[in-house]
Amino acid sequence: MGLQVPQFPICDDGPDLPVHALFHCPFAKSFWFASRFSLRTQLLPAEPVALLFSLCRILQCSDFTSFANHLWALWKCRCSHVFEGTQLSHRAVSGMAESYNRWSRITSSLMIPRPLKHIWQVGRDMAQNGVSYFVDGSFSSPNFGGWAFLFYHRDTMLKYGLQYGSSVSAMCSEISGMLMAARAAIEMGITRCSFFTDCLTLQQILDQRITPDSLHWQDFHAVLDLLNIFRSQPEFYCTFIPRDQNTVSHRLANYARINKVACIGFTFPLFYFNSEHVTVM
Repeated sequence: MGLQVPQFPICDDGPDLPVHALFHCPFAKSFWFASRFSLRTQLLPAEPVALLFSLCRILQCSDFTSFANHLWALWKCRCSHVFEGTQLSHRAVSGMAESYNRWSRITSSLMIPRPLKHIWQVGRDMAQNGVSYFVDGSFSSPNFGGWAFLFYHRDTMLKYGLQYGSSVSAMCSEISGMLMAARAAIEMGITRCSFFTDCLTLQQILDQRITPDSLHWQDFHAVLDLLNIFRSQPEFYCTFIPRDQNTVSHRLANYARINKVACIGFTFPLFYFNSEHVTVM
């Protein structure tokens, strides 16, 4: 679920504002308003992460940790009146810095290219062009697997999910990854997107919305949950891609299985526009 905040202007490139003037601009007011609410993610704390990243950009901090320290200093020293009554805390800011650093470590170990484009305008065409989820599963007997999804808009990575757990087959891990991605899309209010998998059987099941009759019973029940989502979302599409075009998701799935990692989080802030409101993920 997104947070609906008033239609304050969103800074695109961020003006060169002195620190003392920062919290008098309309954008800061939207940050103040949104900071009263919670974001529902498993990895990032309950704060307006997207707006914080934008503030980081305005303050021209080189990394998120220095921004967190900077923001905390401002809050304690001379801007406490701005945040009075909000949920912002040193613990939350530190948690956001750790979340960002954690993702940096994962991407570094997997040699995943960091997104280069700024995505402040992503929301303007996301509803028209849809979004993409790359999904993969990893399996190792006996009964252990990992799965992952990556959420893209064009060539910009926006969100990721990793999970490890019981799995009876490679197919089971693949289904689990697709189910996690589909649930993430539903939770964010996305109604039009494509899911890419290198499992041809799963692609055929979801693309045709057919109930299979030749799967292991655990796979069967997981597929039913997945089919219920796809049948309720006519603009959810499943597309087959070769394994060599799905290497990043595969690395993440292996990482989850081997290192027993389970987390969902944002790589960068995500905005999309809905009628007269800005929805902040």
